[in-house]
Amino acid sequence: MKHGDLNEGISTFNSISSNNLLVSKTLIGNEPHLGYTNLLNINFVSLLNLNKEGLVGFLGLCWSNDNETIYFSSLGDNVAGLYELNTNTQSKKRLIKFCSSKYYDQISCSADGTKLIGERVNLNLNPTPDGEPTGEIQQKSSIYLIDLNTLTET
Repeated sequence: MKHGDLNEGISTFNSISSNNLLVSKTLIGNEPHLGYTNLLNINFVSLLNLNKEGLVGFLGLCWSNDNETIYFSSLGDNVAGLYELNTNTQSKKRLIKFCSSKYYDQISCSADGTKLIGERVNLNLNPTPDGEPTGEIQQKSSIYLIDLNTLTET
């Protein structure tokens, strides 16, 4: 990152498109944004202000092979889910709604753009031998394939 950039050089959850665009959770004006930049001339442009959208539990992120669509996962009350974002129109759509005990941590788009593969994390309370909750949270990860046409997870 160049010295003096508005993003202050802080970016996480990065994904690079086939045409050298970097999409990232980044700081713009000291606020978290989903932004993108051309790697040949770094200057982040905001796609979403994550605070204003309530998407503070931002997770997995990837480009589609069309270089226009971004997929990402988010946690949080009323916003948990898997999203699709068109970078040209900046319109976002929640594809799959999550509850607070399920989310996709990592996602990747297939070469033909019809599927996502993701690490889905499920959280459960560990039970005692009597079946009562212990308060201890068990985290279990599995790999799922998501069909973007039907939104089925297998």
